[in-house]
Amino acid sequence: MSPIERTGRYGQSALHIEKQKLPKGMSYPLKSSVLKTALDQAGITTDTVLLFAPDHMYFEAFFWPPNERIDYERFYIRTGALSAREGGRARELMQRQVILDFLAWAKVLLAKPLNSPIRQKQAHFFRYYPDAAK
Repeated sequence: MSPIERTGRYGQSALHIEKQKLPKGMSYPLKSSVLKTALDQAGITTDTVLLFAPDHMYFEAFFWPPNERIDYERFYIRTGALSAREGGRARELMQRQVILDFLAWAKVLLAKPLNSPIRQKQAHFFRYYPDAAK
């Protein structure tokens, strides 16, 4: 397995980044700085882990409520790699649509009361590439 770059402290209402190195000719369609800015502008302060790994799908996010081991809500986001030829188009689609769709989904979820059954269970959001435009 490739080395992983880790940043941030868990449980601190922050964005934590785990990034695996890419094979030659591949690129990640998501920039962590773009996601961080989008989360900040949306007012979402929920602890978030962002995992970059070559073998993951285009964009996938999980909402995890508190449990017996971890006493805070969190998002777990995974993004995979595409060929570098697709990188520009994939990044544009990620910024123009996928991140906005994710933020809308997250805001609806987080607007529910803490004791809402919807907020007490895991939730899942994903987009495939190129189906992300649909």
